[in-house]
Amino acid sequence: MAVSNTIGSNVFDILVGLGVPWAMQTMCVNYGSEVMINSRGLVYSVVLLLGSVALTVLGIHINKWQLDFKLGVYVIVLYAVFLCFSIMIEYNVFTFVNLPMCMEE
Repeated sequence: MAVSNTIGSNVFDILVGLGVPWAMQTMCVNYGSEVMINSRGLVYSVVLLLGSVALTVLGIHINKWQLDFKLGVYVIVLYAVFLCFSIMIEYNVFTFVNLPMCMEE
């Protein structure tokens, strides 16, 4: 159940967490409107999420579909790498994706 949760939660976040609010905005609130995305790093984040799902499934397959301590460490390390890359993307480490939030004095 834990492994399916790690895979399913990422897919759910992408499809439902982004899709439903955008669909409601464009179909119910303001029909035909466009949703303005605050982060230009969203594409990188979605690719990173899908990559982490693929690497999780690959790790489970390599471990012969058995849950053990080794797989647990692998999933935790994979999540830590995902988290670090997500933070670095939002803080413009790799490329400029977000404008500064406050004016510098």
